[in-house]
Amino acid sequence: MDDFLTDTLDLVQSVSTVDCDCSAFYFYETCEHVHKTILLVDDTEDEDSAEYFANSDRVIVLDGVKIYSDRIIKKFPMQRILEDIRCTLVDAMTHGKVVVVRLQDTAADFLSLDDAHCPDLDPMFESYPPYGPLTYTPDLWLLRGGQLLKQDAQWPRRMLRRHDLDRGRVTPVVHPMFGVMFTTTMPLDELDLRLFDGKTGLPEGQFDIISLQEMMLEQQQIESGFEDGSLTL
Repeated sequence: MDDFLTDTLDLVQSVSTVDCDCSAFYFYETCEHVHKTILLVDDTEDEDSAEYFANSDRVIVLDGVKIYSDRIIKKFPMQRILEDIRCTLVDAMTHGKVVVVRLQDTAADFLSLDDAHCPDLDPMFESYPPYGPLTYTPDLWLLRGGQLLKQDAQWPRRMLRRHDLDRGRVTPVVHPMFGVMFTTTMPLDELDLRLFDGKTGLPEGQFDIISLQEMMLEQQQIESGFEDGSLTL
C-alpha cells in the first residue's frame, strides 16, 4: 500500500478517537474536526481505505451495506439489527478500538436506527442498583466520534451486559481509545442529497467530510516541502 495513503489513514484513524478543537488536529486545514464525527470520502479508484481498515488491529469495521440490506431488503426485526450494532460498539468500547462504519455507495439510514425509533424492543433492566433500563443502541453513539459514550457513565452501564465484561471487572467503562468514524465512496457532490437531506442518512452538521485524495495530496505537499527546505519544524 502506498506510504502516503497509509500515513494519511493512520492520521485519520488516530484523530477519530479525539474530541477536541485543538488546531493540531485540523488536518492541515482540510477539515475542522471540532466536536464532529469524521466522514472519510474514499475517492480512490479501488476504495483503498477498505483494505487498510480491514487489516488494522485498532479497528472494527461495521458493514453499513449489511445494515441497509438487513433492514430494507431482508426486513429483519429492528431489535436484531440494533443488537448487532450494540455488540460491535461494546466490543470497541471495552477493547479500545475505532468503529469504522463502511457505507460504500449505500445511503443507509442512521437517523432512525436507534432505540427511540423502535418502541417494540424487549425491555431489559440492570441486574444491580439502580436497576435502570438497559439500552441497545442510543442515538448519540455516532455523534462526536462516539465520545459522548465516554463522557457519561450511564452509557457503558446501560449498553454492556454481564457477559460483555471481562472476568473480574465489576464496573462497565469505556476505553479511552474508543472512537467512531464513517467511510463512503459516494462522490462529494452527492452527499447532501443522499446522506444529509435531513430525512434519511446521517444527521446534518455533525460530520467533518474529508476527501482521502485531498488529504493524500496534503501529505505529499508537506513531505515535499520538508525535502526541498520550504517547510521546517
